[in-house]
Amino acid sequence: MTATLPEAAREMLDATEFANLATILPSGQPQLSVVWIEREGDEVLVSTTRGRRKTLNLEANPRATVLVYPRANP
Repeated sequence: MTATLPEAAREMLDATEFANLATILPSGQPQLSVVWIEREGDEVLVSTTRGRRKTLNLEANPRATVLVYPRANP
């Protein structure tokens, strides 16, 4: 199921901002990574490399949260 992003979220994702990506470790604990993000339609793209912990976490369990810190209004 794909969600439709509200316009305010689209604007924030289109700006050059850092974000925190929260994924779930195999132990069930949260794991946070500061990442570059961008938007393609209603999909949020995250910069990562195969084999990294966040990638392994997402492959095992696709539930995740992205928290964006807008520079102009954190």
